Amino acid sequence: GSSDGLTNDGAQVFTQKGRILDKPAKGDRFGYSLAVGDFDGDGRDDAAIGAPYEDHRGVKNNGAVHILDGSASGLLANGQQLFRGASGGQRLGWRVAAGDLTGDNRADLLASARASGSRGQVNLFVGSSSGLSYADSIDQTNTSSSASSRLDRFGIGLAVVDIDGDGVGEAAVGVNGEDSSGTTNAGAVHVYEISGGQFGTETYYTQASSSVPGSMSPGARFGQALAAGSDGTLFVGAPGGTAGSRGDAGMVAPI
Repeated sequence: GSSDGLTNDGAQVFTQKGRILDKPAKGDRFGYSLAVGDFDGDGRDDAAIGAPYEDHRGVKNNGAVHILDGSASGLLANGQQLFRGASGGQRLGWRVAAGDLTGDNRADLLASARASGSRGQVNLFVGSSSGLSYADSIDQTNTSSSASSRLDRFGIGLAVVDIDGDGVGEAAVGVNGEDSSGTTNAGAVHVYEISGGQFGTETYYTQASSSVPGSMSPGARFGQALAAGSDGTLFVGAPGGTAGSRGDAGMVAPI
């Protein structure tokens, strides 16, 4: 960036060839998801890069998230971190989102894994002066509001948003394949407080929630995309939402 907008002066390009803690392979999809945050609190933004189809030691599609350290001269390969999915087919790095979830003025990281049957899982990595470390994970088997089902896609949408206005972000998780009140693929959003580095109190939103404008419809896939406003508003995409009689017209709802 510059006073004249974006330029290619000093631009950097990263692939898994050369400076990255891995080797490129067909189908890795390095760069599938991206997030930026100051994970180590040094005043420079760092980058989280998802590669959900990364293989490791002969195991297919573990997935990975690469962390590149920020500096005055741009991103550095030195001091980078690499987090891998725990098992084959997990596809860690499906989505990533960054923001301060713990109130220490450092960015933390949410990284979802598509997981078995596209049920989905979300992992929490907390920031410190030495970078990120794994803290907790959650899926719909340990949520209070909905059950885990194949193709729910828990974690297809991720955002860090201060929805309650207390100065600390909450973890927002979209579930675009969630069935709700007999409505197929209506979608939903779970919002979690983070306490002690763990997923805590949960609030559950669907298009039938009083705080969500519009009405529920089959195939809306509410929660497919999430974006956080600086005022604590959470914007939720529902690409299959209806507009009048027009199906799949799409909609965005603020919470």
